[in-house]
Amino acid sequence: MVGRNKFYKLLHKHHLILKPARCRHTTNSNHNYFKYKNIAKGMTPTRPGQL
Repeated sequence: MVGRNKFYKLLHKHHLILKPARCRHTTNSNHNYFKYKNIAKGMTPTRPGQL
């Protein structure tokens, strides 16, 4: 019987194990680009295409 650690070492030795997936960050709110204010806040559109 082979233990878990020895089994993983064996897989790694023969390049049969995949690397764990990296955690990817998709949103960067701390950028240096100009941030526009929300001018539609508080408006209630009364007809289509008003905004």
